[in-house]
Amino acid sequence: MESGDKRSDRIRWFIACGACIILFILLISTCAVLILRTLEPTVEVMSVMVNIEGGEANVSARFRYSPDVDTKNEELFIRFEDEDVDLNREGSGFWAVLDKAQFREIIENETVRVIGKVEVEPIPSFDLERDVDSRVDLSFLGDILDSVEIGDVDISIRVPSTTVVDFDLTVTMSRDVNIFARNTTAEITAGDRSFEVDLTDLELLSDGTGHGRVEMPTGTLFQLALWGDEVMIDAWGLQTGFEFPVTG
Repeated sequence: MESGDKRSDRIRWFIACGACIILFILLISTCAVLILRTLEPTVEVMSVMVNIEGGEANVSARFRYSPDVDTKNEELFIRFEDEDVDLNREGSGFWAVLDKAQFREIIENETVRVIGKVEVEPIPSFDLERDVDSRVDLSFLGDILDSVEIGDVDISIRVPSTTVVDFDLTVTMSRDVNIFARNTTAEITAGDRSFEVDLTDLELLSDGTGHGRVEMPTGTLFQLALWGDEVMIDAWGLQTGFEFPVTG
């Protein structure tokens, strides 16, 4: 039979081991909480894909976090002035469907505000939920558009009342950005006059090349011909200026 002293020693040993385990768990939990509270990773957009069709824009982006952090079970939204839009996981990035006003708001603000909740794994096998409210810098889109050059413009008459304008694009790309637009509208501004035109096709690729096609009433073409300076084309807030080939 085990003596009283040995039994007492064993009890003390179990108590000490239990205390160490509890202390270890508390230490891990405390470290995890401290890491979570102090972890403020910066978010850099690595690539952007914009597909505009009619009145909707499907926008997807791939992000890189610094320092690297594992997240899962995201419930994220893009916050706009009027409403929040779901931000959905897609591989290593996210995607959202926006209308013209929302897309224009992002372009004008040069940022996107992301809110919601994510589960963060600051240390292996330990998950903590975290609120998210951060702004992602998208000012590089404006920088890209500032470098747009339009050339090789070709004008043709489809029917007596419709003019088709085809043009090539070149830009200086600083990120992996691809923009496509089909069957939507754009606005051409000449001085204090603006004309809505049909943007039937636009393709701007990450290699810095692209092309576009707009259709307009032939009467609009004649009015643009009277303007002897640069015109501005605006498609969903994506703006660039160029000299219309029939102007002076």
